[in-house]
Amino acid sequence: MCLVKNHICRFIEERAPGVTGQIIAALLTEVSPPSEPAISKEVSAEWMSFPAIVERMRELGLLQEGRDPVRERDKIRHALDLLTVASKESFVRKRIVNIGDVQGGAAAATGSGRGRRGNSAAARTVPTGAVTSAQVEQFRIEWRVVRKVLADTWTSQLIRDQFGLRIFKLLSEGSPPQRMEEAHILSACMIPPQEGREVLNEMVRRGIVSWQEVPRTGSTLLVASFWLYYVDHRRIESTLLWSVMQSILNLRVRFRVECAKNLPLESRQESLSKKERRVLNEGRRAEDILERAFLVLATSLVDSSRVDGAARSNAMHSTQR
Repeated sequence: MCLVKNHICRFIEERAPGVTGQIIAALLTEVSPPSEPAISKEVSAEWMSFPAIVERMRELGLLQEGRDPVRERDKIRHALDLLTVASKESFVRKRIVNIGDVQGGAAAATGSGRGRRGNSAAARTVPTGAVTSAQVEQFRIEWRVVRKVLADTWTSQLIRDQFGLRIFKLLSEGSPPQRMEEAHILSACMIPPQEGREVLNEMVRRGIVSWQEVPRTGSTLLVASFWLYYVDHRRIESTLLWSVMQSILNLRVRFRVECAKNLPLESRQESLSKKERRVLNEGRRAEDILERAFLVLATSLVDSSRVDGAARSNAMHSTQR
């Protein structure tokens, strides 16, 4: 959970620098793992009022002292309005609630009123619009949207590093995504036929793109059929997960080999010659590079949230074999 929150904050800061990332950091403090994992695996994301968000940012040291508090609150308000724009991929959800009892009204006035699931009698969601004195705005992180965006970014980054994104994006567009012939794909992506055919065939071989045979007639030979290419996202997630875990395994094996090579020199590092010390330093540098690469790949796995437990288990089993 901590790694995921860290990735979310870094993701937001890279794309929307400034107070936006600080708001997300404050809202993430109200995201917690399920209290009873055996019963429900849903992550709990609680509601926070605007004063509560400002106060939490102050507690986290995200607000600089000495600045005009009114202007700072206006900046936070503007950033929240942008984050809550009605969209399927909005990271933050907003609601306006009526405070139904004295306790709820006092909590909202002090800035600590948060929409708990058990307080539905005290706060009732009303249509958005002008906020009256008997109402309060509340905000929370849309956890599923955030995890989906992280997973999509993780998938796109891995595919871009290996094949580029033009073919993958073309086949992923549309609702539902379309199935296309090779000639149409290469023409739309403006890729030379020879180069594009090699990339497309490699993507099929690696499980990134799938294909389907469409016979021209009932007795058409295999070579005379239409072949349509398409993207199966569930298969991609499993394939990329297996690829990352196989890479991690390869790095660990290589790391052990490098450690074994350096062990004789490490055992007598106080009596090494100049040449041997240079070899030892090169070996240590290779170990550091392998270790960093392993840690980057290991932490990237937390972004692949849309891969279900069965696919993850199968990928791990395949890697171990």
